[in-house]
Amino acid sequence: MITIAEMMGGVGESPNAVRWTIVESTEWRAIFDKLADNTSVNSLAHSEALQMLRHRNNTSFEDISIIGRVSKAVIGRSTKAAIAGEVRYTENLKNRIASATKNGDVLIAIHNHPKGFPPSLSDILSMKNRNYSKSIIVGHDGTVFVIDRVDSSFAEYHFNEIYKGYLNSGKSDADAAILTLGKLKNRGLISWRKL
Repeated sequence: MITIAEMMGGVGESPNAVRWTIVESTEWRAIFDKLADNTSVNSLAHSEALQMLRHRNNTSFEDISIIGRVSKAVIGRSTKAAIAGEVRYTENLKNRIASATKNGDVLIAIHNHPKGFPPSLSDILSMKNRNYSKSIIVGHDGTVFVIDRVDSSFAEYHFNEIYKGYLNSGKSDADAAILTLGKLKNRGLISWRKL
């Protein structure tokens, strides 16, 4: 029998290879039990995460899925991103999000970061502007980040000023992002966690 890891490739094939030994583990599956207070939603988030990691293995592109907390269903997904590091909100996905919100569903976004990078400014703004109840980011390296809340007063400059300061002090992009997220959390502007 061929495993998913053998079928999809493993560590070392590219910098964006999915670490299948991690994401196929029972420990990684258990991480998703900490997302929401509903086992159906948690299971659906895990399934969507695996699907996007299979699709985007060895690429620098991102997929997004929107899950309804109330409906316990996939509202929509976009797998057509053609620019590295960006998700693509198709008109169909935008319409499905609008319809689900109008009908009282509470939305959770889940997307992948090929290099396992922490939540970005774009992720925070997307959550705030689209009123997601959570935003889940899964890295090809097995990392899982969750943004639980973005304060209505959060603005782009809050992130940029702190982030640039850390970069200017010699921090790597990832370290600067983690430190920035920490400061924003301490100031009450966002709530996030690494699972």
